[in-house]
Amino acid sequence: MLLILASRFDNDAARLAQRWQDQDARVLTCQALSRRGWRFDPTRPQHGSLVLDEEPVAVDRLHGMLCLLPAVYPGELPHIEPGDREYVAAEMTAFLVAWITSLPCPVLGRPTPLSLTGPPLRQEQWLREAARAGLPVRPRVRRLPAPGRQPAGTMANPVDEVPATEVALVAGRPVPAPADPPLPPAMTTALAAMACAVGATLLTAHFERAVSDVRFIGATTSVDVQRPEIADAMLAALADPAHQR
Repeated sequence: MLLILASRFDNDAARLAQRWQDQDARVLTCQALSRRGWRFDPTRPQHGSLVLDEEPVAVDRLHGMLCLLPAVYPGELPHIEPGDREYVAAEMTAFLVAWITSLPCPVLGRPTPLSLTGPPLRQEQWLREAARAGLPVRPRVRRLPAPGRQPAGTMANPVDEVPATEVALVAGRPVPAPADPPLPPAMTTALAAMACAVGATLLTAHFERAVSDVRFIGATTSVDVQRPEIADAMLAALADPAHQR
């Protein structure tokens, strides 16, 4: 069984589970965390159980897990009293960090203490990590505290000023957009090194293409799961023994 942690509003996750139906892929939403039948012992995580469709499922049936939900948000919990949702959401997020981290199966989008889908770096941090890995980066990023319609903290130099390229990385392997020219091999190697350094198993890196060069301008720990080549790359990574925790 493959498990996809996702929002109850995430139609892309439901379609991905359908695409992977021959792998018995199932979507886990936050509401399932309130069902009876969960068992988790941090010293013996492989002997625990989770609940799907009101039925307990042994953890040892899981062959892989994909995390598409950065955190449990109050809006995911309509079955909880409104005044308690924020607290319950925080507790569920903390539980999921511990539970997913302990799973013996491969995990894509492995949680960190601040996000269920990987390291939640700010723009400046991504640029720093990219430079450390040897990627050419946009030389200046500044944030505007100006009032008005543009909120404080917005980048002054938006990424759509010049032609851009996106490269998805799945378990360290690049999946370029079909319409975009590939990155030079040295940049692809550096990008994989950056993802490894920050602990991101899923990544979409953004590059700007100037007249004579290509420069890194940012990244997110998410990918477009509806792109067939990305879905196939994720499935291959979840089945790869080398990606076993």
